[in-house]
Amino acid sequence: MSREWKPGDVASVLQKGTLVALRTEADGYGFRPLVVIDPEDREACRVLADRIAPDMVGNTNATQAALRSLLEPPRPKEPTGLGAVVEDEEGEKWVRWKDGGGYPWSLTRDGVAEYADYAEVKVARVLSKGWSE
Repeated sequence: MSREWKPGDVASVLQKGTLVALRTEADGYGFRPLVVIDPEDREACRVLADRIAPDMVGNTNATQAALRSLLEPPRPKEPTGLGAVVEDEEGEKWVRWKDGGGYPWSLTRDGVAEYADYAEVKVARVLSKGWSE
């Protein structure tokens, strides 16, 4: 059986029923090894950290945090104009109701206002950058 491989395709390599490697095709240049590291596997993160910076002691936490950050899509940059509107992951629309200070973002749900800092809102996209001078 033959198959046409595309860049980014991943194949598993089994040996006697045990997964021993993952390989991927890179832009038509044949197969190359693919490394898979679970950010929750502290030992794997420790080994990676030691290989990257062997003279830095205790950088396992930083390595785990860096790997975890790759799993989450980047957040849109916070719009700072008054009246800016962002949409969160649930489709709710938050409005920037004040300039600076704590809790400048507001959401009204069932007639009740909620307030939050931008870091607390799971922003999916920016709908409007708002007004600024």
